[in-house]
Amino acid sequence: MKSVLRLFLPMLLCISQTIAAGQVIYQLNYLSPQDAQAALQPQSSNKGLMLMFDEKPVWLHFNEANNQIGLAGDGDAVQQVQDLLKFYDVPPRQIIIEVQILEVNRQKLNEIGVDWQYLLDRFGFSAALSVNGEDSERKFSRDYEDPSVTFNNYTEDQSDQTNRVTMNLGMTNWNLGDFVRLIQDNGTGKLVAAPKIVTTNNREGSILDGAHVTYVSRYSSYANIYETKDINTGLSLKVTPSIGAQDFLTMNVEAKYTSLSGSISGSPIETGQILTNRIIAQNNTPFLLGAFKKTETQTSRHKLPLLGWVLPYLFSREVSVDVQKDILIVLKPQIIDMQGSSVPPLDN
Repeated sequence: MKSVLRLFLPMLLCISQTIAAGQVIYQLNYLSPQDAQAALQPQSSNKGLMLMFDEKPVWLHFNEANNQIGLAGDGDAVQQVQDLLKFYDVPPRQIIIEVQILEVNRQKLNEIGVDWQYLLDRFGFSAALSVNGEDSERKFSRDYEDPSVTFNNYTEDQSDQTNRVTMNLGMTNWNLGDFVRLIQDNGTGKLVAAPKIVTTNNREGSILDGAHVTYVSRYSSYANIYETKDINTGLSLKVTPSIGAQDFLTMNVEAKYTSLSGSISGSPIETGQILTNRIIAQNNTPFLLGAFKKTETQTSRHKLPLLGWVLPYLFSREVSVDVQKDILIVLKPQIIDMQGSSVPPLDN
């Protein structure tokens, strides 16, 4: 009998210690092992990563290949770690931000009688334009009928009368989609780019519509050592959304429109405009983000008939015109709840 107890007693003690210690393999469903480690913030020790609960250690082992976490330690402490992991490991809410970058020609807007600054300030406008011409063979007609926008543009061609171009613009409830359609159809603006930012709650997303430039910032000819720095030119946008109650989002937006102009000691000079905003927007509702100023110099050569082609250096000249343009950014956030549903395609 004593020999039997001596044989099975160590095994019983080992089983009781294993049960008391607790060893659990937790399967992560939505979090990555890196995100789980950042959320738990375990301490480093000689034996690995560790968490302390009531002076009882819990050892953590991360399996990145299978998205698993091995927990070993006191049973109650291990259960507390599991409760923490269940708290963090929840279905994420993905956010798709549709971005529209518009370029508006201020001069063309003035030509059709639209006060661009007043439009931006009031979010609504009404204007009329009537132009008399001498001779035209074009016949053009286009009508827009919409509860929020009414737009008519037509030309009349009569044999005994001068031609007339009439344009009436009216917007009561300002709609961004109708405005974009309006400026594109009139040639006063164009859609430069329409990228999408896909991110999750409280995570930054960014886009760059321009160039990424790398330059040498420091160089040692003696040791043949140099350092490089990166700089972005063009339009860059960084957005950090945070979902609130009733599908409202708070978004930290940083927009930059910059260009390189010259250099100092070999380092480029970055000039431009920076816009930093904290915006509260509703889900699936577009909003307009400011306007950047842009100046383009257009050069053309004016020539006298016939002589300008024969002797261009004597009977022609170059004319440079500065064209003022505004860069508009339209953002439209969309919240995708992934619990019980799949992520829809971006096109939908």
